[in-house]
Amino acid sequence: MDIRGSQTIASGMDVNLYATKKSVSQGLMAIALITANASQLKYVLKDGDDSRFYFVNVTFVGISIALQLIVSVLLIFNTRYNINLVGDQSRAELMNNLTTIGIFLITVLNVLVSAFGSSPR
Repeated sequence: MDIRGSQTIASGMDVNLYATKKSVSQGLMAIALITANASQLKYVLKDGDDSRFYFVNVTFVGISIALQLIVSVLLIFNTRYNINLVGDQSRAELMNNLTTIGIFLITVLNVLVSAFGSSPR
């Protein structure tokens, strides 16, 4: 038991360090994707109403960026939990599941943006 009274997992590998590194990597990927979506939004707005799918593209890119911001916040919260402590494991698992669902939705939205999007000029 540790100071807070939670049990720890006996393991040769520091699982918490691994999870933290994974969250940092996901955060860096989120930054890259936000940058790509901001660029895509710029091109969609530059084309204006001339594009057939203007409102669809603006909506999908806007929702994608909003979800990316939410996932980024979830990643920050996810790093707060020490998964070596039994008391933190359920909350860490919930945050990880929500993050995974968010990333899946972002991926689907970005596929739709690519399908309906206009190519940059």
